[in-house]
Amino acid sequence: MKYPSLLPALLTLPLVLVACGGGDDPGPQNGSVQTTSPEVLATRDLAAALFAEGSTSVGKFQAAYETMLPLAEAPSPELFDLNAIGICAFALKDYAGAKQWFERALQLDPDAPAPHFNLGKLAFDVDIDPDAALLHFEAARRAAP
Repeated sequence: MKYPSLLPALLTLPLVLVACGGGDDPGPQNGSVQTTSPEVLATRDLAAALFAEGSTSVGKFQAAYETMLPLAEAPSPELFDLNAIGICAFALKDYAGAKQWFERALQLDPDAPAPHFNLGKLAFDVDIDPDAALLHFEAARRAAP
């Protein structure tokens, strides 16, 4: 398979850190109307702050991961949160766990660009599977606004 010249540029991008960008409500998913509770927003803010400090301490990545886990256990977890947990797992080098979280996010929305991009990065960097990486990068590109 020939790889487009865009692939090297994509591979230099960091993980899509949409989930660690703060406490803004990511909005409705799958066309549903959702409201995010102040507790969930506070949890996201705390996790984002811990993740931001993670570059200086692996313990902060672990704390961000543990902070986000209860959101995944909610009756209706949000794609935003599952992707964030996957990003934390990736940062902790729990690659199998990261893959599971990204795949779980895609179960909520198979066309979501962030989990596809993150699975592509995982496939290329960890699994050394450029074919799988390209499939995910292309899916992310098609789905991105």
